[in-house]
Amino acid sequence: MTNSGPKGCIAIIARLGSKRLKDKHLMEIKGQPIISYLIQRIKKEFSVEVNKNHLEIFILTGELKNNQRLLNVAVKYDISAYCGHDTNIPMRMYELLSNKKLDFIISVDGDDILCAPEGMRQIYDSILSNFKYVKTTDYPFGMNSMGMSKEFLSHSLKNQKNRSLETGWGWIFDENICERVSGGFNKDERLRFTLDYIEDFFFFNNIIISGFDITNTKTKFIINYVTQNNLFNNNMQITKKYWANFNKQLAEEIKGVNRG
Repeated sequence: MTNSGPKGCIAIIARLGSKRLKDKHLMEIKGQPIISYLIQRIKKEFSVEVNKNHLEIFILTGELKNNQRLLNVAVKYDISAYCGHDTNIPMRMYELLSNKKLDFIISVDGDDILCAPEGMRQIYDSILSNFKYVKTTDYPFGMNSMGMSKEFLSHSLKNQKNRSLETGWGWIFDENICERVSGGFNKDERLRFTLDYIEDFFFFNNIIISGFDITNTKTKFIINYVTQNNLFNNNMQITKKYWANFNKQLAEEIKGVNRG
């Protein structure tokens, strides 16, 4: 490494095997896997940092053989990939930082196809200013991200390394020391930019095929486009189903921790 400052990564967390929407990250829009649009938006925002070797972009997946196809996507779009713990996502992130000798991580859910690169930029700048745990707060659901230092992640994983932590795993972090950064949006509860059901795929498809260059389009424009054209109607109807499933899985994981 030629620079003397910290080096980190942006990790797109994804794995194949979803029961609700099979191989969802590989579903194609305009001939490209849907996750590629997230990859390209991140690469555009952080091209300078990547070229200077200050930052590396990963697909971070589990060790099961089925996930090999995600590694192929990483190769195709010229980013890195890492396979780690199958069921404990924070542990998977820590393994990546340790094995690649990185100082911090910005975590992006691979389901959040249009996650805001501007928010990732805010997190990146805050971490370079020595904040240990940072997250965006007021982007629409599915557009937020978080970042943390290796030291903070290691401390948070104390007594949690062998647990199943796949759903809502942010509860293990100390929110009292969290630096929250704002994108300046008024949160609209109608909006949900995450890929979990076929209705969500149609939602993203309608945005991406609309004609503008999604890689170079600002998040504010995307939000305005969705609200002005009422595209949220495509997936708003399954929001209750999404949260019911999420809360059920989260309760099961926390119950497992308490039993341990």
